[in-house]
Amino acid sequence: MKEDRNYIKYRKFVLDKFRQYLSGEIDNHTLNQDLHTIQNELGFNRQRGIKCVWLENIKYKKEFSFTINQLWSDLKFGSTLTQERVKELMQLSIDNPKDFKIYYS
Repeated sequence: MKEDRNYIKYRKFVLDKFRQYLSGEIDNHTLNQDLHTIQNELGFNRQRGIKCVWLENIKYKKEFSFTINQLWSDLKFGSTLTQERVKELMQLSIDNPKDFKIYYS
């Protein structure tokens, strides 16, 4: 269960990374590394992986609620349809930033 706290201070950073990825400025590996800096700041333990950052668009919660690793995996290993849908949801989050939430649980 995700905590109620929404880390608004990271919103611009994450949405900027989404923009950079969608425009081809960064690749999926760099996106993944950059987003993991948030988990590192919040005390993520890579060895145990107990807590992680959740990226969620509240308007599309059933479709867009990912951990950073799930996002990376869908963009790297997902079908073309899955990859395109994730990119579409990333763009929807960029276009509607107030609906984009970041949780740590």
